[in-house]
Amino acid sequence: MKLIYSYSTKMGNYDDNDWILLLYKGAITRSKQLGYTIKLYGCDFAYDKLKDIVDEYVDITNEEFVLTDDLKIYIHSKEGLECITIDGDIILESKLNLPINCDMIYEISGVVKSKTQTKFQKYLDIFKDYDIPSNVDYFNYNTSYACSVGILKFNNEEVKELFISTYYKFRKYFIDNIKSDNRLFKKDDPAIIVCEYMFACLLEGTEYIGKECNTINDYTHYMSLTKFTPTAWKHVDSILNPTTKLL
Repeated sequence: MKLIYSYSTKMGNYDDNDWILLLYKGAITRSKQLGYTIKLYGCDFAYDKLKDIVDEYVDITNEEFVLTDDLKIYIHSKEGLECITIDGDIILESKLNLPINCDMIYEISGVVKSKTQTKFQKYLDIFKDYDIPSNVDYFNYNTSYACSVGILKFNNEEVKELFISTYYKFRKYFIDNIKSDNRLFKKDDPAIIVCEYMFACLLEGTEYIGKECNTINDYTHYMSLTKFTPTAWKHVDSILNPTTKLL
């Protein structure tokens, strides 16, 4: 089975690309230890850091991406239904157990409205000033969850085409109408609405079935600032230097 990783410095998400790609190296090394074939969609910088551990490579150095999930959706638009994309900050402890009898598989359902999860509401409050439902089919402001795409696989070609085409339609509307809103900052990540929240809207608005895989798998996802903690470093070092003992 093949896992597809992706990275481009053009995304501009991190200041320390060297550390992020060392995290990727740990995650990919573990996946190879578990028997996976690895394919990388990456820029030349990423490939130079990871070329010794990837089996296949697609050069995206000259491709342009705007939103965080642009690259992931681009990959699924190029690959078949066997494609499994996985974030480079996910370190597996065992082979993935993928749900069956569903049209798509995503990592986990994120709660949109909660006291601890405010980022979705922040973006929705901004997006409500725009008439998105009239321009993007299935979009609404009342969906209670979002589909985290740290792991993503489609099992149905019709569903894949609908989700990808809807993503690109929403993406265009966002770039043309919302991106310049001065309430959005450079480091903001509205892809959680354009992709993850939108995917949940699609599942709620259709009879298609999506299942999360987080609860039936054993892995650590170093999201957000947890990437830069001593815990993450020790985990990566234990994989890349198994004989080293850290205090």
